Amino acid sequence: MTIATVSFIGSGNLATHLAKAFFRNGIRVNSIYSPNFSHAATLADTVDAKAAKDIKAIAPSDLIVICVTDSVIQDVSNALNSQSFVVHTSGSTSAEILRGHQNYGVFYPFQTFSKNVELDFSEVPVFIEANSDSNLLALQELALAISRKVTVLDSQQRLKLHLAAVFASNFSNHMYSIARDILSKADLPFDILNHLIQETTTKALQSDDPAKGQTGPAVRNNLNILEQHKEILADKPLWQKIYTFVSNSIMERETERKNGTFQR
Repeated sequence: MTIATVSFIGSGNLATHLAKAFFRNGIRVNSIYSPNFSHAATLADTVDAKAAKDIKAIAPSDLIVICVTDSVIQDVSNALNSQSFVVHTSGSTSAEILRGHQNYGVFYPFQTFSKNVELDFSEVPVFIEANSDSNLLALQELALAISRKVTVLDSQQRLKLHLAAVFASNFSNHMYSIARDILSKADLPFDILNHLIQETTTKALQSDDPAKGQTGPAVRNNLNILEQHKEILADKPLWQKIYTFVSNSIMERETERKNGTFQR
């Protein structure tokens, strides 16, 4: 089986980048459906597709890609009346949620996406899963048309990967947001952290274990500095708790690392 035509349910950040990647690499995008028709129409115009006003009006395609929030994947799957190969793009939802279809799987691009931020999709890792060897080969061929980094993962592996991504990306970005607010209160610009963020990221990517490059008052067990920082956060009790919990985790991890007792 070769996948030559694709339709999308969803028109958000991921659907936008994925549809564009297929379009640019010669994969025909037949139709886009979204509860917000104007959003579907905007994306459809971009990839020379048709916008569907109803989920049952999606054009017949070799593959239907469900790009919606995890909580409604099941409802969308149930509403589909199609004999097409169906995949979702979730990192944390089992492929089995689509078992009502004869041919199903997962097509999970591993990246943070924003509609207006262009990226090189060939560098985006894609993780795939399917309910048969032939379907897996079809997904692999499709993924390799848009990415140089394609890997087969089962649902449990993908769930753990997604969890790791939440820590590495979502939580880190939230920390940047908090840092920006702390700096703003001191009349300092966020870009004062640029070099520090870049250097920390570079060290982490070059190491087999980022814990080896951990710095700061927690890893040095500098209790005086830790208390001063917590006093500054007195008017933000939730941030103070985050600071305390993360600092305690760093100290515990460092103790285990030095004693050789850390369990992966």
